[in-house]
Amino acid sequence: MLQRPEVRNRDNMASEQEQELSLFELASAKLSDAQKLMAEARDLLKQDLNNARQEKSAIEEITKTLNEVHFASTIKLNVGGKIYKTTLDTLRKDPDSMLSEMFSGKFELRVDEDDGAYFIDRDAELFRYVSLHITLLYHEMIVRF
Repeated sequence: MLQRPEVRNRDNMASEQEQELSLFELASAKLSDAQKLMAEARDLLKQDLNNARQEKSAIEEITKTLNEVHFASTIKLNVGGKIYKTTLDTLRKDPDSMLSEMFSGKFELRVDEDDGAYFIDRDAELFRYVSLHITLLYHEMIVRF
């Protein structure tokens, strides 16, 4: 039996609409899944950001403590029995020097209880030239900037 063209068109349209509806439902499901994954990713990124902020805060606190507690702005050195006063910034100016490394915060240094100085077992008279070199280097850098 032959169908009239109008019936066939209606049946084809209904079939196309069903296919479109099926594709729409599939696309909606995929979109919903993608939104859930993005929400999970956003939550993980927020958590990572909070962790990074906490770590940064902890590092800043440790740095502040090191600068305030372990190394006052003016420190004393006992070099071969002679007391020198200087700043931590001056000692750290030459990053390749033993003094810079010594006062970098990487090592546990002990202050002598009697004189409150860090003891360095070297010749006091020769250290004067080292101190002068570092001081001039420090002041030269300040003048350049």
